[in-house]
Amino acid sequence: MDILSKNTQFFTELEAVLQKFGHGSIDFTIIAHQGKVVGVEGHQFQKLKFGKKGNVAATAKILELIKEAYEKKKDGTLNFSVKMKKGNIEEVVFQKHLVLKY
Repeated sequence: MDILSKNTQFFTELEAVLQKFGHGSIDFTIIAHQGKVVGVEGHQFQKLKFGKKGNVAATAKILELIKEAYEKKKDGTLNFSVKMKKGNIEEVVFQKHLVLKY
């Protein structure tokens, strides 16, 4: 059995993530046992700018990411850094450190 056929689920999910991810960076560590992927630890960094009246959009995006993690039963951490100017959210940095087990 070759490496691709042993790890079909991993490669399918990796392709889906890459197609969905617009810009930023993703780092991940593959945990393997006897040539089969048994887990993945991933760290994603993404910066989004929201303009002068971005409070509603930025808050909606943060809640969307939390809801997505809840609905997909993700394990790991989500971090958000908010850059504000005169009470308005101008930029949010999202960091995800998620763990998948196969």
